[in-house]
Amino acid sequence: MPSPNAIPLVGLDVPGKAVRIERPLLKFVREQVLFRDLKGLRPTATATTDPLALQMERAVTTLTEAHLRTEEANERRRFEKEKPKDVEDLYTGALFEKLCFLTSTSQDRTDELPGLYSRIAQQKKKESLHSIIQQTIDDHAQKFDMIEGPIVSTGSMQLFKTLRFQGVDEQDLGSGILPMSLTPPGAVSSQARAQLIEHNENALTYDFMMSTDGQQISSGDAKLLSKTKGYVPTEWSEAKAQVEAYQPVVTAILGELHPTALEYIRAVKYASTIFLSLKQALEDKVGRKQAPAVYSYIFHSSMHGWFREQYHTRYPVPPPELVNDFRRFSMRKNLEWLPNISDIESIRTLGQVEAPIAPRSPTKKTTAAATNSGIGTRVVNPFWDGRFKLDNAFCTVVKEKAARKIIGAAKACGKIFPMTADGKERCITWHAKGYCGASCKQAYDHKELETPELKDTLYEFVRAGCT
Repeated sequence: MPSPNAIPLVGLDVPGKAVRIERPLLKFVREQVLFRDLKGLRPTATATTDPLALQMERAVTTLTEAHLRTEEANERRRFEKEKPKDVEDLYTGALFEKLCFLTSTSQDRTDELPGLYSRIAQQKKKESLHSIIQQTIDDHAQKFDMIEGPIVSTGSMQLFKTLRFQGVDEQDLGSGILPMSLTPPGAVSSQARAQLIEHNENALTYDFMMSTDGQQISSGDAKLLSKTKGYVPTEWSEAKAQVEAYQPVVTAILGELHPTALEYIRAVKYASTIFLSLKQALEDKVGRKQAPAVYSYIFHSSMHGWFREQYHTRYPVPPPELVNDFRRFSMRKNLEWLPNISDIESIRTLGQVEAPIAPRSPTKKTTAAATNSGIGTRVVNPFWDGRFKLDNAFCTVVKEKAARKIIGAAKACGKIFPMTADGKERCITWHAKGYCGASCKQAYDHKELETPELKDTLYEFVRAGCT
């Protein structure tokens, strides 16, 4: 008889589907409670001595227990499969430490990590990694009043799992998740439009591949999707758009309040306040063709260096001093802090122009003019100083101004005319313009200058004469 002092418990207020009870608990209730405490409910054992019946009874018992164990194992697998994955399930061991150092997050406060990483960790089957990353970047882009964020190339997707955002090599601008690895959204140049179309097509192919488990994609397409390609802007509008487009990317990777993300955003704003003077200074320094690319590369190289150092360091690395560099220029018009582009072929070659070459078959008129001038057949200088090849205002003056006027203006500025070792005059046309006539009076100087110091001396002389 139940105790008169027992307190009844309500299992369900409204009749309907009962609350699910786990199998081990149900078995315990049935065997250990009902059958033990309420002996009248215990099944009556049927005694038998028939060997065949006993064998069948044992077989049924074995099958029942095996079935129960299988059901319990399946239930555990379903539970583990449906259980939301944690960031530590994807980023394990040393990689999890790198993620915490990268984002300046305590290892025991994973809930403070940027949301991008939990979304990646909880990626479902047939869900595209690209769509997860792109949607996160687009969400951050709206906070910067952008309609959409830049498209991250499909070849860079795995970097979000390996955390090697610096890429493989600084010279490969498409390697990594950096400003110049992105094509500025909304760019109108033919090259930018073609690259944006390619990125979109690759993204669609990648998403389709993930939705079909990669069963309907060729090896050629797979190889194409793994390639990375940077974008070198040649227009100022594209350079500014490229630099600004990286803001939602860096906040998605590091978090909105990360010191490096905040430094980058402040640098973009500060650069915009001095943009006109900085633009003119860069054009004078490296030429009109290279200047937009160098502007983007200032931000690109700083972020590359920071990501590289942070990846190999076991503590949070201070942010790059981008704002201080721009302040230095604003206060003293100093550009000595510019990154070196001599090893970045895609930028360095933008400023190179070919030396003027004589017509292949000169007319009688040009031949007579050359003969009367006394210089004869035009010869190209193979040792032409690269500083005279740039596409800027100074080099344009060198090209158009007569050599004698350059010499006169330089002497008027107090510059000493450069001479050869044996006291003869040097040929300004040959060294500064990159060509001269075979019958020139200074043809003896039609050769490479002997030392870098001589090149600098002649360059300064010509610059004084063209200012």
